[in-house]
Amino acid sequence: MNVFEDYINYMNDHSELIEKLYSTSSQVLLCFDDVIKVCDHIYQMSTKEAVSKEHTEIFEIGFGYLANIITDLEMFYNDYLNKDIIEFNQYASLILYLFLIDDFKQYLVSNDEYKGSKKTKIDEMLKEIEEAIQNKNPLDEMKENAYLITLESVGYYRDFNPTYTVFAQIDEELKN
Repeated sequence: MNVFEDYINYMNDHSELIEKLYSTSSQVLLCFDDVIKVCDHIYQMSTKEAVSKEHTEIFEIGFGYLANIITDLEMFYNDYLNKDIIEFNQYASLILYLFLIDDFKQYLVSNDEYKGSKKTKIDEMLKEIEEAIQNKNPLDEMKENAYLITLESVGYYRDFNPTYTVFAQIDEELKN
């Protein structure tokens, strides 16, 4: 098997939740819809011709990102929110914050900036959000603003582009 076949098998194995998210127009699609579009496009290319090294690297990054996101989504859906898609979607904004902050954390790690007060603040936010989802506590507007302020204080708006925005740009390029 190759990475393209692994991708198709993985997506088929996890299609139940993915289809529920699409059928309910879940907000969490924001964090991976374009990644799926790009991976699907490159997969289709692979069925017709040899795929360039650049496209293969993009595909592998996207597939890895999707596997992590979908694993987390299934944990929230199955373990925390009792396989209830309506309840799951009520926590979509919290889940999006969690993924966004974790994506930023990975950016900081790759730039050797994940330390000191940045690490502490990010770890606290991630823990608080996951506990809120696990305990089914709603997120209020004041807390959302506090997360945004904290992210700003640790340099979020400096040079960081979330994975999903990078893949949105790649999707646009592939369409042309």
